[in-house]
Amino acid sequence: MNAQALDKELLKLSLSPIAAWLDDPDVTDILVYGSRHVYVRRRGGGFEGVGAAWLSDADLMTAAKTIGRQMARRLDSREPILDARLPDKSRVNIIVDPCYHRGACIAIRKFSRDRFTWDELIGFGSIDQAGVGDPRGGAAAWKEHPDLGRRRHRQDDNAQFASRVHPGR
Repeated sequence: MNAQALDKELLKLSLSPIAAWLDDPDVTDILVYGSRHVYVRRRGGGFEGVGAAWLSDADLMTAAKTIGRQMARRLDSREPILDARLPDKSRVNIIVDPCYHRGACIAIRKFSRDRFTWDELIGFGSIDQAGVGDPRGGAAAWKEHPDLGRRRHRQDDNAQFASRVHPGR
């Protein structure tokens, strides 16, 4: 077993008390306040306490540090806040002593694996049909309309931007 696979297994083991909620597609958020207080929010609902717990605050701290190590980030009293992404792209925020005095506070925001279609985005009012443009997008649209990137946008035009986000940088 290589080092990356070992780290992945350690992360899975460290988060085993909340594994059922990490794998549940209806759960959108998981909050851990110390080793005994875990709350989850399901899609469309509020937070509810669940019976998950680590054996001790030390075990929870080990889990928090394992997440940090997986992300190649330090987590200790000198750097008590970590903001990163788990391997499944969920966002994780961790706060430890001296900023949080009851062990560790871990907040995990899971993102839907389902992507919105153009029709759904139009239905929500996020974009209009003119903003969608050529449904093939990308290179096909640019080949047929080379002036697309050069024309000046009017005030009522839609603009769509995409980039990668690097938390903590």
